[in-house]
Amino acid sequence: MFKDIHQAKYDLIDKGLPSDLVIDFGSTFRPRYIEYASKNGAKNCLSIDYQKGDFPKGVEFEQMDFSKDRIVQFLDLYRTKAPGKCLGLMYDILLHQYGPLHVLRNLLSTVDHVCLGNPVLKEGGDPCVFLPSVPEDEQGECTPQPTGYGV
Repeated sequence: MFKDIHQAKYDLIDKGLPSDLVIDFGSTFRPRYIEYASKNGAKNCLSIDYQKGDFPKGVEFEQMDFSKDRIVQFLDLYRTKAPGKCLGLMYDILLHQYGPLHVLRNLLSTVDHVCLGNPVLKEGGDPCVFLPSVPEDEQGECTPQPTGYGV
């Protein structure tokens, strides 16, 4: 177990730097990681989230929903502006995504390396209910599509 989870996340980022582009998925409420990357070897920094937060100078922002497939096309085009090694930061975002495997597949297809950290619930704890924040009429677009791999 880590004594300081934030330091463990910084240590993961250090392993991916220097990088031509660092993309932080879901950094509105925790800009400390993209800020750290921008000061420690990232040439370009991009934050993607559903809501804009306060980011340091030099960090670009794009408002986007991770569960939508258009994120792949957007990042393919964006990466032509910043070619080279791309590091994705995916900290604490998967548990509140509708169709987390679909989201993960999309995000992983857009980066070369990834720092992934997600909270885990203790086995045998209180029962939890997942309540996605996607309107019911849009949920069909968010559900994982068959890929031909596995079940």
